[in-house]
Amino acid sequence: MLPSRSSLRIVDLVSAGSRLRRLAAALSAGLHRPDRTSSLAPVLLVCGMALGMALGAGAAAAQQQEQDENGAPAPGEAAAALRQVAGILAYVGSDYAGAVDGAGRVVNELEYREQFVLVEDALALAAEGGLTDDDAVVAGLAALPPLLERRVHPDTILDLCRDLQRTLAGEHGVVLVPRERPDAERGRALWTDNRCGMCHGERGDADTLYAELLDPPPADFLDPERVAGVTPFRAFHAITVGVAGTAMAEHPHLTEADAWDLAFHVLALRHDLPAAERGRDALARAGWDGPTTPGALAAATEDDLRARLAERLAPE
Repeated sequence: MLPSRSSLRIVDLVSAGSRLRRLAAALSAGLHRPDRTSSLAPVLLVCGMALGMALGAGAAAAQQQEQDENGAPAPGEAAAALRQVAGILAYVGSDYAGAVDGAGRVVNELEYREQFVLVEDALALAAEGGLTDDDAVVAGLAALPPLLERRVHPDTILDLCRDLQRTLAGEHGVVLVPRERPDAERGRALWTDNRCGMCHGERGDADTLYAELLDPPPADFLDPERVAGVTPFRAFHAITVGVAGTAMAEHPHLTEADAWDLAFHVLALRHDLPAAERGRDALARAGWDGPTTPGALAAATEDDLRARLAERLAPE
């Protein structure tokens, strides 16, 4: 039997708290590397802040959702719930391919079972967002578990998840794209100001003392296999609401624009400026007709862009 959504939240909080306390204890004990220096006070401060945010998020999630006099979710709460549904769809759409291969074989049992839990969470959030059983999004979410059970091809899951995201945007007004062009300089500054490099590494390679103490480890943004299937919207979702079962906490102090700036920045870390300029020239020579606007790119992965370019460059 799969664990309930509420029990998962409790497990997530206990697990996150345990990891953060273990990290703080290890640092207090003086763990260090000869080739690295660190300041203990800022580290412990960040650990405390992260633990506080995790516990605060859990307490807020456990509270009864605000309702108006008609019993419907408050508009702000409903919109937040539906945006989380869109975020979960982004995870399932990409992560299922790491659990089941094209031949229908389960290659990662833990990842495979997690997909069912995520869909269960999405259905609960859809109800919190005011969607009824006859809504197209709810129907689509309900169709996912049987497809997961049949271990269908990853492309089938990806296509359905993207269709449901488009429905959330088109019929329910869920904003899945930045309202303005992301600012690269601002993204770099936010990376530094929010001490993202403490766990993810200043270069984004997650090669830090703190990363070694976290289980699961933080994302390595220089690993093409890790990031090639990630959309900027998925990164935006992780930044804003955190990632359950990991030390990645939510960042409620960031504005929506800040989160988009940071999302585009983390996915650009493994592409330096000369490479970007060469790529831009190559696209121009190929007569690129793929996505170029921030809104279109927010829903595209590197794999999507690579496949589109391959089609464009294929001989007639």
